[in-house]
Amino acid sequence: MGKEQHEWIAAEMMLLEKYYGQISTQRLQREYLPHHSLSAIKHRAKLLGLRLGGDAWSGQEIALLEKYYHQISLDELQQRHLPHRSRNAIKSRAGLLKLTIPNKPSWTESEDAVLYQHYGQQALKEIQTQYLPRRTLVAIRARAKILKLAIPVYAWSQSENALLKKHYDKLRGKTLQAKLPKRTMAAIHAQANKLGLSHSKAEIEWSDEEITLLKQYYGQMKLPELQRRYLPQRTVSGIQRFVCLLQLSRRALIPWSPEEEAMLRQEYPRQGRGCLHLFPLRNQTTIAWKARSLGLIAPRNWSAEEVAILQREYPQQGQACAKLLPKRSTETVCAKARQLGLNAPPQAWTEHELEILRREYPLQGSRCHTLLPRRSPGAIRAQATGLQIPGPERSWSEQELNILHHEYPRQGTACRSLLPKRSKQAIQVKAQKLGLYFQPNPDIAVTLAEAWTEEETVILKREYPRQGRACYLLLPGRTKAAVQKKAYKLRLFHQTETEENSELVPG
Repeated sequence: MGKEQHEWIAAEMMLLEKYYGQISTQRLQREYLPHHSLSAIKHRAKLLGLRLGGDAWSGQEIALLEKYYHQISLDELQQRHLPHRSRNAIKSRAGLLKLTIPNKPSWTESEDAVLYQHYGQQALKEIQTQYLPRRTLVAIRARAKILKLAIPVYAWSQSENALLKKHYDKLRGKTLQAKLPKRTMAAIHAQANKLGLSHSKAEIEWSDEEITLLKQYYGQMKLPELQRRYLPQRTVSGIQRFVCLLQLSRRALIPWSPEEEAMLRQEYPRQGRGCLHLFPLRNQTTIAWKARSLGLIAPRNWSAEEVAILQREYPQQGQACAKLLPKRSTETVCAKARQLGLNAPPQAWTEHELEILRREYPLQGSRCHTLLPRRSPGAIRAQATGLQIPGPERSWSEQELNILHHEYPRQGTACRSLLPKRSKQAIQVKAQKLGLYFQPNPDIAVTLAEAWTEEETVILKREYPRQGRACYLLLPGRTKAAVQKKAYKLRLFHQTETEENSELVPG
């Protein structure tokens, strides 16, 4: 048998007219019209003349569309003139109005002549700005390709090669390119590679004048501007490295105190950059450069002796065995133990922790782990079970049930604010067990927890054998599930069901 189709009642049509087009159809079906399918909702909306997409187009909007559709891009049209319309809506309306975007104008002979004359002689951007402002760079390249134009490759002169050999080892980036203005950086590197040239790996020594300029202007302007105006012989990355070496700060140059140096000498060989929390005024880069200047080396691989000590002592002492590993911090020891699969001995519960557990567990359950930072939720539950401490009350109180009966039909799960000890899922499950459902319209809001009246029972006995669950339409306030459940209690059967069952019994 096919799926039953339910007749629409006035209240459902009122909800459909109110919310259709305002929220998604799936949400409308889920929250307000659960007895109708999505296709049935869309069909009914079509019969009622309801449409998705909001208001009809005004005359002003259509005039703007006709004026600008063929002049500007779709995104610009939407942002500047039709912000309340989507891209698809604009395209659809333009199609109905038979508006089309005109084809791009073909290239003229004068434009082609400009390309023949200047392409390869000037930069592409200059050609566009001076001669072809109506063409994009992509269009210019494409047209040049069609005309089989290519950028000529000029041979390197002896003077250019001499300049390259002289400055390639010392200069970098734009400073080097300034010496060869007709060459790109890619061409310079390619020619240097042909000549067997390479940049020197050694850092060019900084002069006193350069250091003075760096200290004076660092922090007052961005590094690219500082490099361009005052240090053209240096690259931005080279300046940044030297800034770290000098421990310069954009705020102020903070010298290292003897106490900080002593602490760094003590902790850096043990923790490496993990000692950052001991130096609130320093960052990781500053610490690393200072450690390097002091000849300090961060810990790397664990030695076999350290691993043996950890495997022997960690299961007995836990993180306290860090005292036996002077080059390792407590955090490093714990991380290595986890990597090796070592477990620390269980920590005994203190009297203070037990007091918190006895006071808070009956109220919060394992959520009281926020008050016990050394304990996980699982450890808290295990300890509470061992001490026979009862958890929070799970059964619903009479007061909670009254709130649920009164508020759920009107608010749905939003009544959770009145039930702080219950989750959204718990409220939904309990409401389902009690036969409550959320009805946003207060005029037709009812609860199904009420007892069946004699009149309802008579209707059910008369109509259920003929209509089955569909008779719930004659019982306002009753769901199909409630009708079927009551029919089962009264031993009522749908005639179609009994006929199908009788066919299975051999005659």
